[in-house]
Amino acid sequence: MLMSIEKVIEQLAYYVISLNDPAAGGKFIYECMQTPPQTPTEVASAQSLFMEVTRLMSQIDAKYSLKCSKEYLKLVKDDFGTSDELEKLLKQGEEYE
Repeated sequence: MLMSIEKVIEQLAYYVISLNDPAAGGKFIYECMQTPPQTPTEVASAQSLFMEVTRLMSQIDAKYSLKCSKEYLKLVKDDFGTSDELEKLLKQGEEYE
């Protein structure tokens, strides 16, 4: 029996929270987003899924979710360089810590 997408989102959110380590949570999300093969449709689906995961995480523990997102953005920055918008998002996250 297959799980519904809502259950998958819930399970992923609770898994990342259970790590109790923002760096590990950010890395988990990053690695899931980087898993090949990645067609444009697969990338869009993964992005949509993890937007829902982080939305649910924010409802459960907003501070932890923000820290995980910040760690994820750091990994993106390290691998793909920087942009003004990414820098702005990273600095915004610091305001809430």
